[in-house]
Amino acid sequence: MHLICKFVFPSVYARQSHTNWLRIVKTNQVLRMAVDQNNVSKILSVLSHPLRREILLILSEKSECSFTDLLNGLKVDTGKLSFHLRTLSAFMEQTPTGKYKLSKTGESAVRVISDVES
Repeated sequence: MHLICKFVFPSVYARQSHTNWLRIVKTNQVLRMAVDQNNVSKILSVLSHPLRREILLILSEKSECSFTDLLNGLKVDTGKLSFHLRTLSAFMEQTPTGKYKLSKTGESAVRVISDVES
């Protein structure tokens, strides 16, 4: 926003001191860094559970799986699988037929998991 305002209303920023401009930029960087760290923490929390990692790896190998395929492959009860699938919602999407597949974020997560485990 500040960058847009600087170009649209340059006279307003010309009247402000250089120190104030740097303070605004530094504040935005700190906020952005805090948001990024919060997102990283959430992602790592989701990926910390072995069953969720296994779900992502299965979807990576098989491309698409139904709920029943995952249920039979993982040998867990429906409640547990439903909970973990909801937790992984940012990493997966459902096809028109209702099967689960990795989203772009999920594909990236699988690469991270593979890199860490190797």
